[in-house]
This record gives sequence, structure tokens and C-alpha cells, in this order.
Amino acid sequence: MTSRQHRDWINHGRPDSGLARPLAQLRDVLRAAGYTVFDFPNDEHLDAQPPEDHTFYSETGWPSKSPKWWRHAIDIMPPTRPGLPSLKELGGRIVTDRNAGRITWLKYINWPSTGSLSGAVQDKWEPGFSRRRSTDTGHIHLSSITGVENLDAPYNPLSPVGMAGSREDDMPLSQDDIINVASAVVQWATEGGSLPGQFRGASTNLLSLEAQLTAMQTDLAVVKAAIGTPLTDAQINAIADRVVAALGPLGDADKPAVADAVKEALTDTPGT
Repeated sequence: MTSRQHRDWINHGRPDSGLARPLAQLRDVLRAAGYTVFDFPNDEHLDAQPPEDHTFYSETGWPSKSPKWWRHAIDIMPPTRPGLPSLKELGGRIVTDRNAGRITWLKYINWPSTGSLSGAVQDKWEPGFSRRRSTDTGHIHLSSITGVENLDAPYNPLSPVGMAGSREDDMPLSQDDIINVASAVVQWATEGGSLPGQFRGASTNLLSLEAQLTAMQTDLAVVKAAIGTPLTDAQINAIADRVVAALGPLGDADKPAVADAVKEALTDTPGT
């Protein structure tokens, strides 16, 4: 039976605002690697009560109401290409990265944590972490939070870069890296736009730097608001603290050096 919400969507002309961008970016990464990823609802989704994140009219959005007519979920099917991580491995990596603060846009994941496709758990962050059994089996389901529909947040769970416990995660930055990070942060914060190319994607151990800086735009608003006016030492220190707090992929040993470099770069930035 067609649900009331489904009929309302049909009557509006079947509008589709799109898939929330972080999920769309992850979908494209996984499809390119050989995974099958579904991002459109079937009739079961469309007529479910209440309608959930696959639909164009979800009533389970968090932390705010889902904006119409956005979709906020994808399903990742078991890999068929040799060499790809299993759903257990892929789901475990995603949960690890979410708990490490690398993908703050993820609301919850249903995944086969034991490796059996006949069972699943749901790990969610609303906002604290909790786990329960799930009947949504046979695949990985990912739902995003609301408010990230246009957030540019590239994420590649297939890359070894930034994995907890990996050598890359603990690798100290060179002095040149530190200076480059500081300069890129100041450029991004004061001039807007994207970070330089070397800080995007999975090409360095700063895998999620751009995504995390983008996600903390509110905290960095003080930098943008200060353009053309002198910054006090207290403001510079506060900005450096905010920047360092966002750099989850960096080891703790690197953060003081990055903070010092950010302070120096802000002090030397024209107009501040």
C-alpha cells in the first residue's frame, strides 16, 4: 500500500534534491573500486512507516529535521571483485574512523560485525556512541546526519592512510609539512576556497584535513571575521587551538609544532 508520505512526494512531481554530498563522495569512491552501492530507495523504503533516511522525505533525521527532498543513506553490497575488503573489514574501518572523529557526518551504520551476512549490529552517534542488534542484514547501511547536504567531505575507507594503529597514523610530520599545514590553514581560513591540492583526497597522511577544516567552519569564523583588522595575541592563540583541535589525523607529537606554525603564519598574514 502506498504510504501518505509516498503519495505526497508523487503529487509534488517526485522531486529529488540529491544524495547528501559526503555519502555521494563515498559512494563514488567505493563504486570506482568495484563495490555495488545503492543510493535510491525501493518501494519498501518509500512506503515504510516512518519513512527513513533512504527516502526523499525522511522522518528520522538527526540532529534536525531532514530537509525535503534530500536522501541521507546508502547501502554497500558484499564485494565480488577479488582483493576488496569484506563488509566486516570495511564496516570496522568506517566505525574506527567515525570514533576517531574523521567522519563526523556519519549518523549510524548497520554492518555485519561478526562477518556473517545473516547478522548485523547498528552503531550510532546521536551524539554519543551506542550499539544494538539490527535486523538490517546482508549489506552495510550508512546514514548521514542532517545539515551536511552540501558539505565537501571526501573520505576513502580503502586507503591505509590514517587508519588507527597504522604507521602512517603515527608518522611525524617534517618541518616542511608543518609549515605547509600552517600556511594552507591560514590561506583557507582567510581567503576561502579549497585547500591546496596536496591536502585533498588520500595522497598524504592528512587524508581528512580538508573535510575536518570544512566541518569546523563555524569555529574558524573568527578568522574570517578578522580579515583586515589586527588580530590580538589572544585571538591568534585561540585560532591556533581551534585548528589543532581539528587535525585528527595528526599525531599528538606534531600538534604543538603545528600550533606554533599557525600562530606564526597568522602573525605574518597581511591584513591581520
